[in-house]
Order: sequence, then C-alpha cells, then structure tokens
Amino acid sequence: MIAIFEFLQLREKAKAYLRWEEPRPRWPSLVALLRKYLHWSRTTQFDAELRYDIALRYLSERSHRSAPVNRILDAGSGPHGFARYAGRECVGLDLAFPRDRIPDDGGQMRRVVGSMTHLPFRERSFDLVLSFDTLEHLPPSQRPAAVRELFRVASKALVIGVPYGTEAAAHDRWAAAIERARGDEPDWRREHVSNGLPGPELDQLIASSAVVRNAVWFRVRNHESLLGLKLRWLIGRRISQSHPAYGLVLGPLFALSKRLHFGACYRRAYFAEFV
Repeated sequence: MIAIFEFLQLREKAKAYLRWEEPRPRWPSLVALLRKYLHWSRTTQFDAELRYDIALRYLSERSHRSAPVNRILDAGSGPHGFARYAGRECVGLDLAFPRDRIPDDGGQMRRVVGSMTHLPFRERSFDLVLSFDTLEHLPPSQRPAAVRELFRVASKALVIGVPYGTEAAAHDRWAAAIERARGDEPDWRREHVSNGLPGPELDQLIASSAVVRNAVWFRVRNHESLLGLKLRWLIGRRISQSHPAYGLVLGPLFALSKRLHFGACYRRAYFAEFV
C-alpha cells in the first residue's frame, strides 16, 4: 500500500510538472507521445492480438503459394474480431454482440448473429474460414457439429485455433481457483473449466473432416508457450491494464509469445486447404 501511495504521488507530481491537463503543456511533443502510449497500453487487446497472429502469419505464408482470399468468415469473432487486426473486410459471427461497445475495426467487419452449430451461410460461401478460441465454449457434444459447419462453409482454406490438451486444462483450473478465491474469475475461464478443453478427439475429428473434403494441404501446429502464458498471467494479476506501466511490461512479453511456441503450449492450430 505504501508503494502504491508513493507511486500515485510521483505520478501527480510529474503531471503537474508537465502541465498535463493544460491546453499548452510543457514539452508538448513528449506529452503527445506519452498520451499515445497510454492509449495504446490501455486499449490494445493483447490476448486477441496474439490469437489472431496465427491467421495473419498464415495469410502471409499462403500469399506466396496460392491465390489470394477475398471473402473471410471469423466464426466466434466477439465484438471486434479478425478485421481489427487484418485491416480488411470480413464477416464476424457470434451469438450476440454487445451494444454498449463502440466497434474499433474501422467498419471492416459485418456482424452476423448466429450459432456455430448451424451457420447461416451457403456451402463453400467463404474463401477462408477462421475460428479462434471458440470451440471450448461449446459443450463437447456440440463440437463435432460446429467443426462440420466450419468445413461446410469453407471454400479454399480453414484455420481453427483452440486451447488444447491436459496441460492447458490444468493451467485453466489452477488460474480459475485463484481467480475464484479472489472473486474475479472471468466467464470465459469458467466455461473453459466446466466444458473441458478439446483433446485428441478433436485431432481425429478435424483430420477426418479434412479427408472428407479432400484437403490438399493439412497442418497442425502448437501455439503459445504455457510458460510464457503463466508468466504474463502472474504479472497481470499485479499490474492491471489501467496501470501506466502495463504496456511497457506486458507488451514485450506478448511480442515474444508470438514467436515462442516451444515445450508445452496452450493452444493448437489446424490448417486445411482445399481444391
């Protein structure tokens, strides 16, 4: 508590020195830079950015060997989705979209309300179908129907990313127990634990679906080192995103997590391409 009080005092002294709230602050270029940093630190969805990095890298790799994709579906997009990070148009599907959030995707995402198990689209109506961290929010009995629907509406390519396996599930249970004891367990974590994470049965389901669709290219990759995830989670428990140091501390760790996928990983990604 003493350290927090001293930090708040120092912050107020710095703001007073810079005349932070005044129309003409001291060192205006520095103040403008600091404001830009704080906006980035407090508004960037680092976790989502890490997930969608899978798709961005895939599109970059694919552009060198295949025809480009135009029509994209992001199934289970949430309020912002892939469009926010790709800077291109796509369709985002989810069960609901919060009305109190202002979209920050530049108007690139067309929002469609619908179910993963009954996608409201024609067969092979999208060049590329994406789905990240969505299947684990469905009961295990509904996951096969959702996977079949994703394959049904994909024309050229499909990318699925999902928290996977016993070690990832153990991390979720450990984190959930701490969050629950402190009264701040997020809904998505609760669903991870109650539904259970996918495992080898998903490997078999997606591989067999790829065979049925005559996939010409199929890959499975692990993603997001569990060691890095645990480190970020522990730091995030002590430094909230509203803290001025959040971006300085967590930003580089998330950047490293985009590159380091060794050892036990939290997520598994599946890639399939079709004729």
